[in-house]
Amino acid sequence: MSIRSMTAVGLTAALVLAAAPALAQKKGEAKGKKDKEAPAEVKEAKGGTVKAVDPETVTDPKEKAKAYYQRGKQRYEAGEYQGSLEDFLAAYNTMPNPGVYISISSAYEKLGNFQEAANYLEKYVDEQPNAGNIVYVKEKLVDLKKTPGKVKIASSPPGASITINGETTDQVTPAEIELPGGDHAMALNLEGYIMETRAFTVPIGGEVSVEIELTSTEAKAGGTLALPEQPTDIDFDEDQPKKKAGKVGPEVWAMAGVAGAGLVSATVFGLLALSTQSDFDKEQSQDKKDKGEAFAIVCDVSWAVAAAAAVTGTVLYIVGTKKQKEKQKAASIAPILTPDAAGASVTVTF
Repeated sequence: MSIRSMTAVGLTAALVLAAAPALAQKKGEAKGKKDKEAPAEVKEAKGGTVKAVDPETVTDPKEKAKAYYQRGKQRYEAGEYQGSLEDFLAAYNTMPNPGVYISISSAYEKLGNFQEAANYLEKYVDEQPNAGNIVYVKEKLVDLKKTPGKVKIASSPPGASITINGETTDQVTPAEIELPGGDHAMALNLEGYIMETRAFTVPIGGEVSVEIELTSTEAKAGGTLALPEQPTDIDFDEDQPKKKAGKVGPEVWAMAGVAGAGLVSATVFGLLALSTQSDFDKEQSQDKKDKGEAFAIVCDVSWAVAAAAAVTGTVLYIVGTKKQKEKQKAASIAPILTPDAAGASVTVTF
């Protein structure tokens, strides 16, 4: 080997030896910087697993939120969904970040609370309308809202036919019906009883109970009148006989009850129609359109039933009053004179 070659090799070795400490120092600084950027994670000596730092040992709010979130992720992956939900909520409360809504929603979904899962996705859509994953989140929200819920319907007495959102079902009370989450309206009909209506909300994937006590048409009419405990004095006046007040028959009360029920039903379904129209204006869909039209139809029919019952009741009252006037009581007093006594006789004509 020539002297020139040996010199070149020597210089190269010297440069490598000189650069080694600098490279080692730079690598150590990079590792220290990486550890500083992720204080919520600590590498264990063996296995390379990651153990979350106890959030209670961290004072900085940002790092504390990271610690809660990291521990929540580990609990979620381990199937500890209640614990992960608590950590995700704590992370958000420590330092609010809309991105945590998605993790909170996932934990609620795993716990079977689909309503809260949908609520947090809606919050994310409202606060992050331009997020890169907004399309995925909206699709997920639509899928969640399709999760049906249940309504348990009971009446006293049972056997009432059930109408939901203006559509007659083939079921009678008591019954359990599966419905999409949201607002709904119901009507119960049983022969001999006043129609009852109710509005209720079914949680997404949840359950709600509705119990209704039906009122008979006879009870609404007031039933029989109780007799007075003390006799009532009757003042007979030949010149100005008192007119008997018209008696309201049970059929008039029944029509009044139907009219009242119709007004209540029209009001309930009218409000539901307005609410659905408001939702349709915000987010137009065929489902909301159909539901709004159904509510409007039931509202119109209820108004028509109320008006017809009111007119019928008025006519029955007028006819009944006229007949009663024709059967007014008449009373007369005649003196009685005999050789042994004197007195008077009272004659009442019905």
